[in-house]
Amino acid sequence: MKLAILGGSFNPIHLGHLYLADTVLSALGIDRLILTPANISPFKLHGAEAGAESPPPASGRDRLDMVLASVSADPRIGVDDLELRRGGGVLYGGYPERNH
Repeated sequence: MKLAILGGSFNPIHLGHLYLADTVLSALGIDRLILTPANISPFKLHGAEAGAESPPPASGRDRLDMVLASVSADPRIGVDDLELRRGGGVLYGGYPERNH
């Protein structure tokens, strides 16, 4: 089984994420794609760093629920909340061995 993992803040999940997921599955012959919302995005500013006009990010639970609702009809795509459960920054090394 060929497995791929797509992490992101998914704040919010949008058509670009879904297009990328479908493209990865189709073009690369991936059997299963796991989406994992990041607890803290390493690419986005938060709090005072983001500026006064920047809205706060959605909660991890809300982002997870949005991702689940967006992909529930596609059996090729799963969702994992590992990053949200462990807290802190983004984890990459050894992910498939530990979880799938």
